[in-house]
Amino acid sequence: MKYYLNTLYYAHIRAVGPLVCNALMLGIALQVVMKRTGHSNYKSMKPYIDVSDQAKAEAIKLFDRQVSLFWSPELIVI
Repeated sequence: MKYYLNTLYYAHIRAVGPLVCNALMLGIALQVVMKRTGHSNYKSMKPYIDVSDQAKAEAIKLFDRQVSLFWSPELIVI
């Protein structure tokens, strides 16, 4: 029984992490995510917030790099 409960606990942790990170990256309010996942304080959400902020920064860099490949000031005709 103890093994079963540990397995359920770790399965829950592995499922909630990506859910929280993805929700925050989509711009869903922190309070809404906390309420939905059962987190009661900011400290317990901090690791997920850090990951989503880092992922957003990387996505913005990737987007900027892609835009710079296809867009140049010479292409603008006024």
